[in-house]
Amino acid sequence: MPMKLEILNYLLLIYLLSAEIISHPNYLQDFPQSQITNNVISQVSKDYESGVIGIDEWARNIAYSLFETSKMKNEYKSLSSAILSTSLLKEIAIKWEDLNEDTKNIFQNYGFNERGNFKSPAFLHAITESEHFQFHYSVAAGDTNAVNPIDNNVNGIPDYIDNMMTIFEFVYQTEIGIIGFNEPPSDSGRVGTNAKFDIYVFKLQTGTYGYCAGDSIVGDNPNSPEIEKHAASSYMAMRNDYSMFNNLPELDNIRVTAAHEFNHAITNGYDYYEKTWLSEATATWIEDEVYDYINQNYIYLPNWFAFPHYPLDATEAEFKNRWYGSFIFLKYISEHLDGWSTIRKIWEKSIDYDSQKADRSFDAINDVLVEEGSNFKDEFINFSISNLYKTFPPYDYEEGSDYPNIRANRTIFTTTKNIRERSLRHGTYYYKLQPVAFSSSFNEIEIDLTIDKPEVNVNLVIATKSGNTIEKFVPAKQGNKISFSINESAKNDSIFILVVNTDTTETEFTLDINYKGELVKLSDSGEFNYGQFKDGYYLYRTRKEVSDNEGNFKTEFTLQRLDISVGISLTKNTIIVCQFTWQGILEIFS
Repeated sequence: MPMKLEILNYLLLIYLLSAEIISHPNYLQDFPQSQITNNVISQVSKDYESGVIGIDEWARNIAYSLFETSKMKNEYKSLSSAILSTSLLKEIAIKWEDLNEDTKNIFQNYGFNERGNFKSPAFLHAITESEHFQFHYSVAAGDTNAVNPIDNNVNGIPDYIDNMMTIFEFVYQTEIGIIGFNEPPSDSGRVGTNAKFDIYVFKLQTGTYGYCAGDSIVGDNPNSPEIEKHAASSYMAMRNDYSMFNNLPELDNIRVTAAHEFNHAITNGYDYYEKTWLSEATATWIEDEVYDYINQNYIYLPNWFAFPHYPLDATEAEFKNRWYGSFIFLKYISEHLDGWSTIRKIWEKSIDYDSQKADRSFDAINDVLVEEGSNFKDEFINFSISNLYKTFPPYDYEEGSDYPNIRANRTIFTTTKNIRERSLRHGTYYYKLQPVAFSSSFNEIEIDLTIDKPEVNVNLVIATKSGNTIEKFVPAKQGNKISFSINESAKNDSIFILVVNTDTTETEFTLDINYKGELVKLSDSGEFNYGQFKDGYYLYRTRKEVSDNEGNFKTEFTLQRLDISVGISLTKNTIIVCQFTWQGILEIFS
C-alpha cells in the first residue's frame, strides 16, 4: 500500500473516531460531573441533597471551608474551598432555623449574628457618602484592606472611592430610575451610621467579585407600592482592588459587580426567599442592561450552551454556576416580549407566592408571560430554538452572533436510531439529522417520541432551516406518544429534533428515528457497504446501501472548509477506488 494511502487512511480514521466520541452521550454526561465535584459547596450540597449527610453536617463543612479548613471532613479537604458569595450567605440564612444550637454557635463564632446573617465589617473607619450610599473603607498605611490613597482631585476622598461612588449612583439611576425596580428597604441604621445603603470596601477572598448580604427580614418594603411578606434589607461588600482581578479594566470590573450585586439588594426587597437561580440569573442579566458594552456575562454561556439538557434552574449540586448562565432565558423573553418590564414584573409577581414554603418561581414567570399574551411553555420552546439559530428572526438575539453554538447531544447518521434518555426539568435535548440529498427515494424521516410518564410536559419539536427561513413543528401528544414525519428532507439545510421539558419534574423517554425509502443493495453480504456524507465538521461511516444504476455512489461535502469530492465504487469485499479532491487530486488504490 502506498505511503500516502496509509497517511490518508489514518487521518480519515481520526475523523471518524472523533465523530463517534463527540456524538456519544456518555461524553456529554462526564463534564457536568466535573462541574459538580471540584468545589466544596457543590459536593457538600450534593451529599446533603442525596441524604449522605444531614443539614448540620452540611452547614459545618461550609463554615469550616470558609474559615477553618483544617476542621473539614477529610473527603472534602482536597476540593477547592468555599468563598463568601451572595447565594451561599442567603442559603445559610434561609436554613438557619433548621440548624441545631451547636451549629449556630460555630457560625456565630465566625461572625454571623443570631439571625444567621453575616455581620458587616467593623474594622473600616473611613466613611464617605453619596446621595444614596454610604461607603466604608480604609486608607491606613500598611493595612491590607486599604484602598489606593491617590487623590488627584484633592477632595479628601481617594479616587478609587470617588469612581466607585459615581458608578453606584449610575447603577442606582439605571436599575431603579430607568428600568423601574423598587428601591431596596433601608436597614434603618442597623448597619452603618444611617439609613443609606452601606457598601464595605476591603480585601476579599481570591476569586470573589463582591457579595450582597442580607441584614434582616423586614416584611413589607416601605419603598414599594406592593405589600411584601419577605422583603429584606441588605449591605454590600466590594474589593479594595480590582486592577489585577481578571482580564477586564478595573473600572469595568467595578461596574459589572456594582450592577450585579446591587440588583441582589433590590430583589431581596421583593422576596428574600425567592429561588437562587432566578435571583442570580436576574443579577447576571442586568449587568448587560446597565453596561451593554462590557459583556462580562458571556463567560457563563459556553458551559450553558454545551449542556442545554440540564435544568434552567439547576441547583449548585446539579451543575455548578448554572444559574449565572441562565440569564440567557431572561435575555430572550425581555427581547421578545415587553422588554425590561417583563423581568421587573416577574419579581413583582413573586410577591404573590410564598417562596419560603415552595419553589414558585415558574408560577411567577408563567403568570407574567400569560399577561403578555404567551406562556412559559411556548416561550421556552421558542427560546430553545433561538439558542440553536441565534440570528434568524424570530428565533434570534440582538447579540446572537457573539454567542456560542449549541452542542447537539447526538448527531444522527444512521438510517435507524433508537435513543433512550432522561428528560430533566426545564431542559432541552438537541438531535441533529442529516438531510438526505443523495437519493430521492430515501427522503422521508419518521420520528416517534415515547414518554414514560405521559403526565410530564415533554414536547417534541422539529426545527428546520432552509436559507434564512426557520420552520417550527410541535406535534400534539397522543397518550404517551408524539409522532411526526419529515417529507422531502433534502429541501432543508438543517434539521433538528428538540425534546423540550417544560415541566418541574423529569421522565425517561425513547426517541425512534427512521429514514424511509427503498435502497439498492450493493451486495448480498452488506458487510462492506459504506457511505460517506457531510455532517458539520466530521466524516461519518454509515450502513446505508446506496448506489446508482452502475453500482457507484458519489456525493460532495465540506470538511473544515476543505472541499472534498468523494467517489466510491464498491464490490462485495473491496473498496476499489476512493478519490479525494483537496488542494489537488490524490488517488488512493486498495
